[in-house]
Amino acid sequence: MKKIILSVICLCMALSFCGCGEKKDEEVSSAPTFYDGESTITLNANDIIDEVKSGEVNVEYEDVNDDILTQKISLRMSSVDFRASFNEKVYYREEGTRFIRYTIGGYFIYFTNDDTNSGIAAIVNPDTVYGFEPTITTENDVVAVLGNGIKNGAVPEDVADMLLYGESGSTYQVYKYDDNVVAFFFGDDGKLKLTVLSQDGLWLY
Repeated sequence: MKKIILSVICLCMALSFCGCGEKKDEEVSSAPTFYDGESTITLNANDIIDEVKSGEVNVEYEDVNDDILTQKISLRMSSVDFRASFNEKVYYREEGTRFIRYTIGGYFIYFTNDDTNSGIAAIVNPDTVYGFEPTITTENDVVAVLGNGIKNGAVPEDVADMLLYGESGSTYQVYKYDDNVVAFFFGDDGKLKLTVLSQDGLWLY
C-alpha cells in the first residue's frame, strides 16, 4: 500500500513539475526586443499604432531664454494654431515650391500653405520616437515590431532630396494607420536617421 501511495505522490510531483515547465514557457514574452543603447527594451506594436493614429508629437525645443521646453503638436493643427503655440523667435520659416517649412528644435513641420485648415502635412522627427532610437535602431528592429510596411525599399529620389539631402543607399519603411502615415528612414548603414509622421494624401508618398 505504501508503495502505491509513494508511486502516486511521485507521479503527481512529476506532473506538477511538467506543468510548471509549461507555464514558464508561456510566460516568456514573444514581443520583439532590441537594444536602445542602454538596455534591451520591449516594444508593443499596438501602443505605437495608437500613437500614430493620434497624430500627435511632442516637440522639444529651446526657447528665447535658453530653457528646454516641450510642446505637443498635432497633424490636425492649422498653421495659425501652430504659430500661436510658439514664440516666433524660436522657429524659422521657409517657403518652397510645394510646401512651407517651419524648423524648430531640429524638427521640420510642413504645411501645404500658410492659410490651410487641413492641418500639418508632415512632421519630420530626428529624435527618439515610439521607443526607436536614431543611429542605434536598425531597419530590422522596426520590422520586427511592426512588420514590413506598405512601402519599403530604396527611398524615392524626390523624397531623398528633400529629407536626406540626396544621400544614396537610404531605405524606408512606410506604415498607414487610419488617416495617418508614419515612415522610418534608414541610412546606408541600416540605422534609423529620422521618422516622418504625415497625413495620408498630403505628403510625398
